[in-house]
Amino acid sequence: MQGILNGTDEMVPGHRVLDGTDLEIAYNLQGDDLILRVNKAGFLVFRVQLRDAVAEMMESRLLEFNSMAPDVSFTIGDREEGLRRMLRSAGVFEEARPAGGFFRWLTGRW
Repeated sequence: MQGILNGTDEMVPGHRVLDGTDLEIAYNLQGDDLILRVNKAGFLVFRVQLRDAVAEMMESRLLEFNSMAPDVSFTIGDREEGLRRMLRSAGVFEEARPAGGFFRWLTGRW
């Protein structure tokens, strides 16, 4: 993939199939939030929401966030425990099992 995702050369704006793979990157805005999705062979395998991505921010604040930007490593097909480790290391998951189940909590589908 070359350049920034801006809709150029995309058959459907917000969707890009990576040449030579069965991977597709999709993105859209929901209010001020940016939603990024990765599909493999037509199945959603990763989704992330960047809250307030559209909101104006001072350069000094962006520089601060840049220095703390998380690097997340996620293996497709990882089981619940691997996801728990990833979330614990990012500081966004408590040890107690959330009500309604882990995957419902992870996807925000209470």
